Amino acid sequence: MTQTNPALRSIGKTLLGIALTLAVATGTLPAHAQQLFGEPQPELAAPAPPKFTANNLLLLDGGNFSSLQLGVDPTTLSLGRDGIVRYVLVTVSSNGNVSGLYEGIRCTTAENKLYARFNASAGWVSVEDPQWRSLYESGPSKHGLKLARAGICAGASANTSVEQMIKELRGEAKLL
Repeated sequence: MTQTNPALRSIGKTLLGIALTLAVATGTLPAHAQQLFGEPQPELAAPAPPKFTANNLLLLDGGNFSSLQLGVDPTTLSLGRDGIVRYVLVTVSSNGNVSGLYEGIRCTTAENKLYARFNASAGWVSVEDPQWRSLYESGPSKHGLKLARAGICAGASANTSVEQMIKELRGEAKLL
């Protein structure tokens, strides 16, 4: 077993401290690391809900909603500069009715937010006062938690890119 020189260990800790201080001061610290130092990165205004289709969905297990087909339209997935992953969750009923939920997941705090709902007769209807809710709150489908675990999040941060999220949601990601 080799022992590290105490002087080298001290220099390493000092350099790490300087690097973290500079990253925080210049705002270049990634969103997932910023949580270690306090509040999550402020949320930017959510873009308008994107157009979506029920074709080519990245399907999820519907849980208690077995009569519904649940999935994310991959063309709606986006990773914002604020670290929030936004998407449209599409539901298709057994009789073919299509509806959608425009949501966001903040991986750094394990929360999701509903921004708007879509139905064929009304179109998009914004949620009046959208709030962040824990991915672990009880609910009938827990689709936000399923999406986070399936590839939207990589631990406590958003996955590296939308392309990587899609690969993981499809089960195509290669394990190292």
